[in-house]
Amino acid sequence: MRQALVKLGAVFAKAESAHAGLLHERYAPLEYADVKDVGKVPTDVREAYLKRVASIRVPAVYRAAYRRWMGAALAEGAAFAYVEAHTRLLLGHGNPAPGEVGLTLHPVYGVPCLPGSALKGLLNHYMASWAAPTDDGWRGVAYDGGGRPVGEPGPYHGHVFGAPELSVEGAEVGRRGSLVFEDAWLVPDSVGDAPLALDVVTPHQGDYYRKLGDGAFPDDWTDPVPVTFLTVPPGARFLLVVSPAPGDERSAGIVLAHLCDALATWGIGAKTRAGYGRLGRIAPPAEAVEPVAEAQAPRPAPAPRPAPPARPASAALDAIEAAVKEVTDPAEKESAPPIAARFAERFATDALLEALTPSEYPHAYATLHALKRHSGLMKRCGPRILAMLEKVKS
Repeated sequence: MRQALVKLGAVFAKAESAHAGLLHERYAPLEYADVKDVGKVPTDVREAYLKRVASIRVPAVYRAAYRRWMGAALAEGAAFAYVEAHTRLLLGHGNPAPGEVGLTLHPVYGVPCLPGSALKGLLNHYMASWAAPTDDGWRGVAYDGGGRPVGEPGPYHGHVFGAPELSVEGAEVGRRGSLVFEDAWLVPDSVGDAPLALDVVTPHQGDYYRKLGDGAFPDDWTDPVPVTFLTVPPGARFLLVVSPAPGDERSAGIVLAHLCDALATWGIGAKTRAGYGRLGRIAPPAEAVEPVAEAQAPRPAPAPRPAPPARPASAALDAIEAAVKEVTDPAEKESAPPIAARFAERFATDALLEALTPSEYPHAYATLHALKRHSGLMKRCGPRILAMLEKVKS
């Protein structure tokens, strides 16, 4: 069975549209007989298997997909920058993998990428650690000993990254960040046609680290055990894209500059203390000029939307608007009960909705939709809010 999988992997790797992620995570020649290594690639075939994964080239379809993605991102006025890996990259090393060391690859095309969540998390920690000591505006969210958020972030930090829902002086606070950190795609051909490379780490005291506290001690006679794994080689280039909210383009440019600093000084991914994960900003490559110009070309103005119908004078609509305002923005904020309790008090029944006529449904729907935009309320009362919206959906 093992040999059959090895041969299947060799055939798979030669295909023009081969997917490195599938071979790495689905077609691995796993061991099932040895209880100790069940579910892992046996050491005697691991290096050959990983070499086949690393031999997979960038799929031809990826180049077209990359150009479409870049054009769509930049057409909306997003801030962008190109970065190049100065050292090896190892992202997702903790992902489940048959070779013991994981690697983050694009789920569709099987090429390396930098997840937007990893980029956002890196910058979040970087700004809270580096800038906050001199500028309280970059203060991060405060957490208690149990990992629960208990303090609001500084205004700059909250504006960029948002804030989790927490209670401050009896009022529920939470906000969405104004920027979107897109996944950074690999620039095609930036590392030739081979975006993956093998690396080796050699633990000399494996039993000591695996059985720490069970009587195992470091010694001078244990044989080292080389572990081969996949990385992204130096020279790989990625396109960073930060999408702003309308009118917030300046913030996107400032944040992107700080992100490039974080990638160059702290690095991203695993083994950064050993020098992995360092990327530096570079000028846009020549092949990017044409797509960028195409993406930024003026587009025809959209057809004007028809004006919405005038809101009719209606006591039923007035009652719904007053109830929604009292839920989302109560007059007495300090003494008001939590938002979920305010919602339950005013929308316990469908009495307000039943007073509407069909011609008033569009205006009621738009008013009630404000409840859906409150993430904390949706977590607690989402099914009830959706049912109300469905009831007045025209």
